[in-house]
Amino acid sequence: KIDATALEQVAFLANLYSQPLHIVVRDGSGIQSLSDLRGKRINLGVKLSGDYPMARLLLESLQIDLGEEHSNLPYPEIMAAFDNGELDAAFITVGMQAEVIRMLAKSGKIRFLSIPNHEALAAMELPLTPFVVPRGVYQFEGEPVPREGINTVATGAHLITSTGVESGLVERVIQELLKTTFQKENKLEELFSEGKSFANSMPFFPVHEANHVLFACALHTEHSVLQLVSILPEVIRT
Repeated sequence: KIDATALEQVAFLANLYSQPLHIVVRDGSGIQSLSDLRGKRINLGVKLSGDYPMARLLLESLQIDLGEEHSNLPYPEIMAAFDNGELDAAFITVGMQAEVIRMLAKSGKIRFLSIPNHEALAAMELPLTPFVVPRGVYQFEGEPVPREGINTVATGAHLITSTGVESGLVERVIQELLKTTFQKENKLEELFSEGKSFANSMPFFPVHEANHVLFACALHTEHSVLQLVSILPEVIRT
């Protein structure tokens, strides 16, 4: 059980990467669209995991009540359940680099469903954003997986800390996080391509005070550089 009082001591540092919702369905399950999920054996994820609240949200949006056909298997058991025909679908909310989703994608035994109204679903919940899993991101040689882009929603994987952590330490951590070498080594592609705007986007918890100072300084520096670039031609001409 999560201690609500303890959550008050949590502070946001940075957004690391997106965790899209993958609706994984077994070939031969008879599931072709979201409406076919009703009455099917679906794994919602382990309770207190990131999968479970996203799964509950999706079920609610589809007006599907929890039932005995819904399970809470850990990742190592999902593939076996698909292989044995004991599972029809699974809702998995993880980053695209996660091993579980790559193994399932390459098994050749599953497909992914899109959410037709993914933008509307994202607008209903503050921590969510519309997201498209690119075609072939899990297998680009031979038959691409997925065969076409998947329209879905995503939540952020956030770096968090305690509100009591010393500001100097927080600043050093964020400075390291913003280095391109760190981002490349850890395959943080969104953070690498979008930079500070992505790192500081959509915090679910209150932002740590050092984060405010550091990003404000970074934005001020960027503005100063842009001003300098804009006046350089005038300086050169004179």
